[in-house]
Amino acid sequence: MSTSLNSPHPEDLSHLADVLLFAGSLLMANGAPSQRTHDTLIRMAYHLGCPSVEVAVAYDSLILTLADGPISTSRIKALPDLGVNFNIVAAVTQLCHTLESEAFTLSKVRLKLETIAQLPHPCPLWLMPFFAGIGCAAVGQIFGGDVGALWVDFLAACTACFAWLLCMRPSISPYITNLLAATVAGLVVGLATELGWTATPASALSASVLFLVPGVPMICGLLDIFSGQIPAGHARLMNMLFFSLSIALGLLLSMQIISILAYFI
Repeated sequence: MSTSLNSPHPEDLSHLADVLLFAGSLLMANGAPSQRTHDTLIRMAYHLGCPSVEVAVAYDSLILTLADGPISTSRIKALPDLGVNFNIVAAVTQLCHTLESEAFTLSKVRLKLETIAQLPHPCPLWLMPFFAGIGCAAVGQIFGGDVGALWVDFLAACTACFAWLLCMRPSISPYITNLLAATVAGLVVGLATELGWTATPASALSASVLFLVPGVPMICGLLDIFSGQIPAGHARLMNMLFFSLSIALGLLLSMQIISILAYFI
């Protein structure tokens, strides 16, 4: 199928709908705002020769309707768990811009999207605990932590991030994963405080879990609301709220455990 639908067939529109939904799922699953996904899919459909397209973006699904004369098709696609990989978002956007000046077949577009989907995360998993430790330690100093808090935050964030990576699996809720990681970070800070490693435990405790804060869902949720994607924006902000609550509960649990241990010691 070429980029023009001069002789539309249901199979052509169905194939185009599958390609567009694939592109949309790549965008949404890797941190793109809903309005950006909506606009990108409409532009891709136009440049691939479809004159009429309707896109509805929800937090967990994409709905697409294509029409060319008397022929139309509708598709709905459930979205995978949302993550963050802006390399993939940028690559899909660049592909959309390329379609403006180059003629692509749907098969070639599909092949390029499959290649984009294999792009690695900018940060290898084995390096994430190290960078989480550096980031949390640096912010802890901004919060007014002492030199001891610098090392406590580094150790706490590294340990908690490692535990977070171990718990990241489909059978475990991401909220539970966040709660467990926050608990680990709080336990490390609490034990370090009991051992006298830092005189600013409040700053150290606050900074040790910052790598768990869902900044991208918060920003995308606000962008969605400001751009008119109200349901998707509310869902993202609610997701952020529950992640924040899981962090708070994890810290509360760690403080209770430390209190019990301090009583017996």
